[in-house]
Amino acid sequence: MSAQRDTAALRGGRRRQLAQRLAVEFVTSGMSIRQLAEEIGRRPCTVRRLLVEAGVEDYTRSCLGPSEADVAARLAQRYRRGESVDELADATAIDRRELRRLLREAGVRLPSRTRRASDGQELARAYRAGDSIRQIAAARGLDYSTVRDRLLAAGVTLRHQGSTTR
Repeated sequence: MSAQRDTAALRGGRRRQLAQRLAVEFVTSGMSIRQLAEEIGRRPCTVRRLLVEAGVEDYTRSCLGPSEADVAARLAQRYRRGESVDELADATAIDRRELRRLLREAGVRLPSRTRRASDGQELARAYRAGDSIRQIAAARGLDYSTVRDRLLAAGVTLRHQGSTTR
């Protein structure tokens, strides 16, 4: 396939033709979904869908299959053998959030992604020292709403907008 950018809408016969071309390239060249996506200027999730539409089944490399339950089961096997969520996401071109959902549906208990209990207290100390929510968010690379929610969860009474204790 050429390395030209393919930005036209994918519908009907044009979509089926591209799906078939991608399927042949995927099977014969051993290219990853990400590489195919880069080559045609599409997102990996689009290439993944096109490969499934073309009937490609590949559980060893990319976990492509006709059934979401089959894909989830194969992902769970790989996860239990030691591949991390990040490694699976890179190998399969499945979004990490979607991958986590599929793993949970396959019965995998994933480690909690909750923040440390001390996070809220650290934020509360900075807020009580006079920093604004926006300053705290910027300094820690967090969203305003995340900092606000953590402060409230830590029992902090918020100041009126624009006021500081300094």
